Amino acid sequence: MEKEPISLEASQASITTATVTIKVLQVNSRQLTQSTFRQLPKRDLIGLAPPKILGAVWGWVNYKPSGEHPYHTQFIVQFGEHLCRCPVWVHEVLPLMKSYPEHSAEREMARMFQDQFFPKLRKLQIGSNSPEEAAYIAEWNSLVETLRAVDQLYIAT
Repeated sequence: MEKEPISLEASQASITTATVTIKVLQVNSRQLTQSTFRQLPKRDLIGLAPPKILGAVWGWVNYKPSGEHPYHTQFIVQFGEHLCRCPVWVHEVLPLMKSYPEHSAEREMARMFQDQFFPKLRKLQIGSNSPEEAAYIAEWNSLVETLRAVDQLYIAT
């Protein structure tokens, strides 16, 4: 069944001006470039046991350096007096990997999480459905939400 078209009179419509804010990272009054960004030292942003943010996050940059994992988001983070770039996998992890179909995207995401993080912990087995695993995944997912709320910073090409 087709929807009935709406009736919109010109006297009811108006054009307004919208304001957009774009945040850029500047160094000595010049916008940070991709070349300079690549020269920032890389550091881990997240401590893994328990998962926590280790530095002061300034923002994220939409930049995918070659040779780095395509699912990583690049964050600019302050550690002490220095800025670093921190590639982070900012995806939620769903528990119960064993319940996912063998070749599903969800199982692949859980496997990537396991490959990247759990070898460092060694005490958890993803898919074990243990209370420890569920608590860790809940902490990780909470951290992901925090990082997703960070502003994007624009850098020059």
